[in-house]
Amino acid sequence: MEAMDKTEMVLLGAGASLEAGVPTATLMTKRMCQNFEQSSKLQRLSKVLNFVIGALIFNGSCEGKSPYGKLNIEDVFNAIDLLANRDTLQADAFVSSWHPTIQKFEYKRAPLFHYLKLLLAKA
Repeated sequence: MEAMDKTEMVLLGAGASLEAGVPTATLMTKRMCQNFEQSSKLQRLSKVLNFVIGALIFNGSCEGKSPYGKLNIEDVFNAIDLLANRDTLQADAFVSSWHPTIQKFEYKRAPLFHYLKLLLAKA
């Protein structure tokens, strides 16, 4: 138990997890999209997920990044979390309207971003 009392930590990079058979964050994003697209029950959420990923790629390309670059699953989840909770953001008072597609996905009080966030958290 003495080793547990130490305050040292070892941080392993993506290469270590890849060697252990854990997919990279980019591959996780790709597989997640494929799983959503192939599931008949997740078709609506697949459209939401594709919108979020497309917006992240667009934003990156506006910053000069390649649209064919890596898209991290953590960035996707963070964007979905932000959108699901956008009405609680301090900046919300300064946003006159969100992208029309976001509003389209949440018509008839169907909080699709919240559903997607819950599904991704379980994965």
